[in-house]
Amino acid sequence: PNPPDRHPSSLSSSFDIGLRTIGQDRFWQSNSTKAFVRFKAKYGDPFVDTKGKPFDNFDFGIMFALDNPEHGLQRIEAKGLIYAETVSQSENTQHVLGVQQHFDYYDNEAYTFGNQSISASFFSKFVTEHGFETRTMLHLNGVIMGASKSDYFNVSGRDYDYGPGVGFKFSAEFGREGRRYLGIAHEEFIIHSINGNRANHYVNFTGLYADVPLRGFLGLKFEYLLYLSERYYKDFPDVSERSPEIRVYFSFDS
Repeated sequence: PNPPDRHPSSLSSSFDIGLRTIGQDRFWQSNSTKAFVRFKAKYGDPFVDTKGKPFDNFDFGIMFALDNPEHGLQRIEAKGLIYAETVSQSENTQHVLGVQQHFDYYDNEAYTFGNQSISASFFSKFVTEHGFETRTMLHLNGVIMGASKSDYFNVSGRDYDYGPGVGFKFSAEFGREGRRYLGIAHEEFIIHSINGNRANHYVNFTGLYADVPLRGFLGLKFEYLLYLSERYYKDFPDVSERSPEIRVYFSFDS
């Protein structure tokens, strides 16, 4: 017989299509506006699937540029819950401590970064009497291996340096009945290069979004993102990079 837990506690997905503008240091230094598509899926719920099997809850997302083959794959994000334990729960709040595995890849044409990491994670949920919900997530990441854009040639012939590091992620979302109307996220990493140029890479990403429901599952979304990087080289001049981005797109949620 099929096991009773063969169905996830929740399952949702979204398909986005729209336009994005990337700036070099400032938005008015942008050279074009380009189209993109993105797919995201959420399997399970970290506030329900505690003490379950590893990866009873995981998130996945992938994003493509439609008119730039060289940088066609722009974003991959995946994270899976390995272990979770509810540490506090009441009628309107719940706090969960867990361990999560992460994979991240960014390529916004101005900057490229990727890493695999394991985090100690803390999840919180606050629900009002009218059903409005705020969720926060904090991850303290140990980077097993990360790769960051390099500004100088190295003997390997690659245009990136890679090595281990540390970092953290924080996000907060506000919504109701499974739909998120507002959100903020921040990620910050330090990568110590052990292959490539001798360097330490400090990178962070900040994002804000708003969702305006239109009809049924259709929404109009706005996002602001800011990519910052400080690259400190032992044998070359240091480099600072700032890359803002704005996205406007239609989203189909299910």
